[in-house]
Amino acid sequence: MMLQPSCLVFFITLWFSLEIACKASMTTPECKFFPLPTNLKTHLYPGIINVTWDCNITKSMEEHTYQIEFQRNTVENISISKCFHEHYVTDHFDFTLSKGMELNISSGSEWKFEKVIPEGNSNTAAENLDCKVYNVSIVNCSWTVGREAPKDTQYTLTFRQTPHKSKISNPKQNRVCVPCKDYRTDSFGRQVGCVLKAQNISFDVSIYVQLVGSSNETSIQFFDEKIKLNDFVILDPPRNIHMNFSSTELEITWETPETFHDIENHCFLYSVKINGDIKDEIEGYSYKTSNLQLNEKVTVFVRAKWKHFCSDNNSWSRWSDPHIKEPESASFTPNHLLLVLGIITFAVLLLLMFLCHRFRVWKRLFPQIPKPAKKIFESIEQKELLFQEQIITKKTLPKEDEECICLQVTEIPQNEQPQYVNIGIHQDYSNIY
Repeated sequence: MMLQPSCLVFFITLWFSLEIACKASMTTPECKFFPLPTNLKTHLYPGIINVTWDCNITKSMEEHTYQIEFQRNTVENISISKCFHEHYVTDHFDFTLSKGMELNISSGSEWKFEKVIPEGNSNTAAENLDCKVYNVSIVNCSWTVGREAPKDTQYTLTFRQTPHKSKISNPKQNRVCVPCKDYRTDSFGRQVGCVLKAQNISFDVSIYVQLVGSSNETSIQFFDEKIKLNDFVILDPPRNIHMNFSSTELEITWETPETFHDIENHCFLYSVKINGDIKDEIEGYSYKTSNLQLNEKVTVFVRAKWKHFCSDNNSWSRWSDPHIKEPESASFTPNHLLLVLGIITFAVLLLLMFLCHRFRVWKRLFPQIPKPAKKIFESIEQKELLFQEQIITKKTLPKEDEECICLQVTEIPQNEQPQYVNIGIHQDYSNIY
């Protein structure tokens, strides 16, 4: 089918009109061509992306805005006149560098895409990084040596962090760098673990962990990872545990574990162990039970863990120190007190009496007046009686019916009569002769 001459004239006129309009638009700034700088190179270092280019920059290029895109989701403007661009991964990037990254530089009219791999031999980087937080701020990390890393390989660990943009005015001046100083080694002397204090690290912001290797035999790749420490916190046991007893039940109370900052109780679950029986998944600040006897010994332990919406770590803390309640003894009444006082008083009196008798205290305090001995008087009386008996035997008195014949009477002068001592006998025997 042949076109009509009028249609042909219309198409020719339209084509010329579009060509003229396009040539005219090429003179406007929006349609200018801005080339990319030459010799573009990208280097990946632990936590840093470094892009360089030649400095053959024209004035129009300096006035134009170039852009760089990381991993197809983060775009930044760059100043082409500086001849380099450097970015820290810690500044809120959600990717790491040890496995490589995709990079795209664009001028608006031209762009360059490339995938960058870190330097170093394959399979020499550290592997299986695992970090746990104990005692609120003690971070314990461990890793394994790369599968093809030489025996003289040494790894050094560093934590890097940039606080949240809403909390700081200049991220570059507030970047935190915490190198490890306390390492553990394997049988070859290679560093495979580290303990450090995260006192300057924020637990609720991502941390960039880098493990840089070195060897005299080959080039070692670095390893990096972004983590949040609050996902790796092993909680301490609950604090201020108390046991309250009543006649029918036992109530156990506690406070939240000590953490890196104040956290509401709704983020914790608790477990109570009473005499070996464990009750898990307890919410709140207390637990009550009535399955105990008053005369029973009770031993209580309490532990805690995170709820799933507060942390990815579901490990239980260690058990608290044991809290022990001894069996209750019989109640002590006032009557018991009086009985005890009476027994004590009686025992004291017995002791005093014994001491007084033992040391003759009473005789020393109240000495007696000495009296003549009774034996002396008895001895005198016996001697008198014996003497009288002797006299009576020698001078026996005549009996009344006895006949006495006197053969001769001799008169004794008065001055020659014998003298007798009167010892209780008042008779005169002078006329007997």
